Amino acid sequence: MSNNEATILGPKSIVYSAESLANLKIRDEKPKATSQMENPRGIEERETATSFKLSDPLTVSVLGAGYQGGQPRGGVEQGPKAIRDAGLIKALWKLGWEVQDHGDLNISTIETDPTVSGVKRPKQVGGACSKIFDEVYKNASEGKLALTLGGDHSLAIGSIAAICKAWKDVVIVWVDAHSDINTPDTSPSGNLHGMPVAFLLGLLKEDIPGFEWLRPCLTPERIVYIGLRDVDIGEKKILRQQGIKVFSMTEVDKYGIGKVMEMALNHVNPKRDKPIHLSYDVDAIDPLIVPSTGTTVKGGLSYREARHICETVAETGNLVGIDIVEVNPAIGSSKEVQETALVAVDLIKSALGMRLW
Repeated sequence: MSNNEATILGPKSIVYSAESLANLKIRDEKPKATSQMENPRGIEERETATSFKLSDPLTVSVLGAGYQGGQPRGGVEQGPKAIRDAGLIKALWKLGWEVQDHGDLNISTIETDPTVSGVKRPKQVGGACSKIFDEVYKNASEGKLALTLGGDHSLAIGSIAAICKAWKDVVIVWVDAHSDINTPDTSPSGNLHGMPVAFLLGLLKEDIPGFEWLRPCLTPERIVYIGLRDVDIGEKKILRQQGIKVFSMTEVDKYGIGKVMEMALNHVNPKRDKPIHLSYDVDAIDPLIVPSTGTTVKGGLSYREARHICETVAETGNLVGIDIVEVNPAIGSSKEVQETALVAVDLIKSALGMRLW
């Protein structure tokens, strides 16, 4: 494929030419560095910033996983559309990436889905995560960077399980206001968006219907948290028992985000030789910046801190997968929804090589 083409594979698997892209208001020429904040590094520099055993040409595979099964609040299933509408595909192409947009997964509703051992909607979430697993694994195993748009954070059960299968020794940078490591025994709500890490670590005492396909794939030393500030009592006990490294907002305040990222990567990837998956819940960011999300907590990351996390991961050259979750267009005004979606796009752009200069 030439530099004047980009691939956008949606439900109809359309390949857009330069002329078609021009009609979509996407540049029909090779991006060039400018003095503005839009692709300042230039297309030539992106490979050294983001190519860790990825395919040539570098390709990002976009998958919408819009469903709300892991929590009860409606609207989050429209998150992928909001992020795309905020200019995601255009932004990725302008950064020099080949783009394959596979559209949104068709997540069917299960009418009979009783609570099991305190876990709500287990078959719904388990079935959705199984579909996510299959699609993400297919693309990741072909060397494409897997970008999964949520949807609630329970989708990470599927996306991270797939990434772990595709990339040996992958480490997880989990950015969130919450640790999402409750088990059915410790969860106050029974909502699965608060349990994905426990599922991935294999901390459950019994099998949960809908997750028969899942095998534990993470170990405690391969995950690090950044931005925590609302952690349940049971989760704190689990984190300490498992010896999982946590950089809460207290550490961000104390050391600064630059030092926190250095310490976080030194913990999970000291030699910078392992692939990295970034699982990013936008509620890690202060609600004054991202108001359209379902579980807001005051005192979150600033806009620059939020982007710096992504920039630092990009600089390793080891990024192989990203989750961006919990954008909820049903919360807030149309302006607030747009602002939240634009921040989500900025996070993705930063993770895929965009810099301020």
